[in-house]
Amino acid sequence: MPRVDRQPSPETPIEVIVIDDHGPADDAARLEPVRGIRRYVNSEDLGSIGTCNHAATLARGEYLLFLNNDTEVLEDWLDPMVALIAAADDIGTVGANLLYPGGRLQEAGGII
Repeated sequence: MPRVDRQPSPETPIEVIVIDDHGPADDAARLEPVRGIRRYVNSEDLGSIGTCNHAATLARGEYLLFLNNDTEVLEDWLDPMVALIAAADDIGTVGANLLYPGGRLQEAGGII
């Protein structure tokens, strides 16, 4: 499990859903003390897409954001994405810049 550094909370209210898709037992145990998250365990291994679809059925928010378990967010990571997607009715998705561990750009957005 990645290192967790405290980043300033976004202004945007968030709901955190964590789904265990039959990963290592010690990963799930590390989340035991974390308060304020909703944890679920899939009854069977659904794979990445199946687990994302399951999470989407559980979410109560207006927008969905999927993060892998190895994601490290940086300061000011969420609010600009929410502001962009909320700015116009014809925006259906936004994507963050993805950086390699050394800080080099891996990916920036996408086209559908």
